[in-house]
Amino acid sequence: MLPQRQARIEKTGNCDTIFFHSTVYMVEHIGAKFDREYANKYDTLSGDIGAYEVWAKTLADRLREHKPDAKAVLEIGSGTGNSAVVLLETVPSIENLYGLEVSDFILLARAKQKGATDELFFPNEAPAYSRQVAQRMQAHKDKFHLIKAAGEQLPIKDGSMDVVFMNQVFHWLEPDKALEEIRRVLKSDGIIVFDESEAQFDFGDTAEGEKIKREQAVDHPFVKSFQENFDHELLRRGTVVEKKPFRYLFTLDSLSTLLEKHGFELVPDANGSAYTTATVRYSLVQAMSFAENGARMRIMRQMPDLLKTPGVADEIVSATMENTKQEWGESPNNADGKKYGPSQAAFVARKKPATIS
Repeated sequence: MLPQRQARIEKTGNCDTIFFHSTVYMVEHIGAKFDREYANKYDTLSGDIGAYEVWAKTLADRLREHKPDAKAVLEIGSGTGNSAVVLLETVPSIENLYGLEVSDFILLARAKQKGATDELFFPNEAPAYSRQVAQRMQAHKDKFHLIKAAGEQLPIKDGSMDVVFMNQVFHWLEPDKALEEIRRVLKSDGIIVFDESEAQFDFGDTAEGEKIKREQAVDHPFVKSFQENFDHELLRRGTVVEKKPFRYLFTLDSLSTLLEKHGFELVPDANGSAYTTATVRYSLVQAMSFAENGARMRIMRQMPDLLKTPGVADEIVSATMENTKQEWGESPNNADGKKYGPSQAAFVARKKPATIS
């Protein structure tokens, strides 16, 4: 049994929603701490590559397929609001979309909702993609409600959501705790719509799976060379970051077993497949942006000491890019075109009826 928690009414836009005292933090109460450079790189990368929008649209298609009348949707890991605007544009039945985010990225989502991204980045200009999403958000802003909280402790009323939506988020959560909370807040006929990329999900040894593994984003020859040169540049400067051994978090069998354990079952798509695949192809120029922004974000996450000396991070990334370009100029693979890019598997899981023992 879940512990009983006192609830209160919290006004959010044009709706009344039940939240819990101990866990809810509305955006207006968040402090001023916000890493503008990290957010800038995140949104720039999102705009350059476009994968998150493609994946959000794929998930929205599956949402409409299985829950065309969804009115109340909870997005866990709403981030900077980029997936939310796609949902609001493509799923007209939604009356209230609750964007739940644990990090300070929620401030950028709030700025987009208010149409005030330039104010958040002042005195610098907001990324072009941030401004674009903010403009698109204005037609739907009254339906979007932001909450700062963790996905393992949802400040949401029992049985109040039609859909729980997660775009490239599930692998960040503690799955057992998160799935118990998700089951609690979903209505009896509710569904989870979520995805995982080839970095977390093993597509198996089918012809499609092998092709995806060969051509995933991190295996693009330019990106791979850049990452190797980046590590060499860090080592040359006396900075070493321990690499974690790669392993898939999920296979189809392990994911099915995990969902079954918490009272869910996977729902096949219209073609009878357990998941829908979407791949985003990108050019060499986009690969360069992917590599550069990824390196800057890695420094911010894993090597904050480098940021204490102005210009050092820029020097490391610039040197890495120059070295990689020189190597790439001698490579015969410049004509790859849009062969490479990240892939994702989009899932729908249905809440199974409670059994009576």
